[in-house]
Amino acid sequence: GMDIADDNKYILCVSENGYGKLTAIKHYRKQNRSGKGMLTYNITTKTGALVGFNSIGKDEDLMMINNQGIAIRLEVKNISSMVRAAQGVRLQRLNDDEKVVTIAKMIPAEEEENGEE
Repeated sequence: GMDIADDNKYILCVSENGYGKLTAIKHYRKQNRSGKGMLTYNITTKTGALVGFNSIGKDEDLMMINNQGIAIRLEVKNISSMVRAAQGVRLQRLNDDEKVVTIAKMIPAEEEENGEE
C-alpha cells in the first residue's frame, strides 16, 4: 500500500488472529528506488497472516470485521504504540473458527454524532 507520510500519524497493522500494532511513522526511514523495504510486523503462528495495514491518527477509530460478519470498533488512542518488528497486542478475542478478514478507518464516534467530518 501507499499513503502520504505525516509525522503525526502511525502505521497500524492487524493480523488475522486479532493482533495489532501501532508504530509511529518516524520509525520508518525513506526508501529510494533501490530500497529493499523493511520489516514492519513479526508474523508468527500466534498472530497469523497480516490482513491489513493503514496510516492512521490517534484521534481516529478502527473497524475490524471477522469472517462471521462481526464488526467491532476500537479507538486508536487505546492501542499501544510499539517498535516496527513487534508482534503486537490482542485487539479482538476470536473463537477457534474466527479470523479477522478486513479493517477500515472510521470517523471518531463523537464526530459522527455531531455530524462533523
